[in-house]
Amino acid sequence: MADGTPSVTGLKELKFPVYLTREATVDVEAKIGADESLVAVYNASKGTDYDLFPLEALNISEKVTIPVGQLRSADSIKVTFDCEKLDPGKYLLPLTINSVISKDKGICASTTASTVYYTFTVSLDNINNAKVSVPEGNKIDRSTWSIICDDEPETGFLITNLIDGDRSTDWKGTKNVKGSIVVDMKEEHYLKGLSFYYHNGEGAIRYYDAPTYFQVYVSMDGEKWVAHGQAGRYSYSTSVLENEYGINFFVPVTCRYFKLKIDGVYNISRYGARFAELDAIK
Repeated sequence: MADGTPSVTGLKELKFPVYLTREATVDVEAKIGADESLVAVYNASKGTDYDLFPLEALNISEKVTIPVGQLRSADSIKVTFDCEKLDPGKYLLPLTINSVISKDKGICASTTASTVYYTFTVSLDNINNAKVSVPEGNKIDRSTWSIICDDEPETGFLITNLIDGDRSTDWKGTKNVKGSIVVDMKEEHYLKGLSFYYHNGEGAIRYYDAPTYFQVYVSMDGEKWVAHGQAGRYSYSTSVLENEYGINFFVPVTCRYFKLKIDGVYNISRYGARFAELDAIK
């Protein structure tokens, strides 16, 4: 939302019936549950890396009844989600028939068709793209920071130039490569946002290598990253030769590490990204 109020889009509820392969002579009750042991099996067979959908964010109506003489349950299994309890990530929810109760002794759960798998991708949009000015607050001391990038810089355009305090020295990525920049602030901070400085370079009026989009991530340990959304689009013109731009969080975040994946430059077909200073604001 524009005011930073959390909002949820996408699936809120699952509903599905349970079926028999033949009519029952009496009522049949089937109970359903999430089977976390199936996540590892699924990942191994599919080559995926899903986590189990957080069970505390689920509410399952665990049983349904298939009336005598019918093949389909009279009601449906309902699964509702408490989205506020979900962190960004990729999740798998295996729902399986874990018991069948009936006096018809010939009826039991199928060994091949008693489980349904649902996959979910949960993302967070915490970037206020209506505001591209530097966030209000104080810039964090960078003297102990370390910074790396998976895009080999061009000669003379080292990644450390982004935190050297000199606006005349740039980092520049190689042509047609959109790399990730990772900063370790060495301690946890409560961030309102980030900022970067762009100038026209060598006195020429040009902005073809100016970054236009960033994917923004934060982490406490440098291993598990939380995506906060895409920042951009930043605009440049010949009338503004240099400027400092902001990445503003709707809701401030606590982290030790942050990562920017450069997701676009002004002339994406020819040039790598280039800019000067990178700061974090608390």
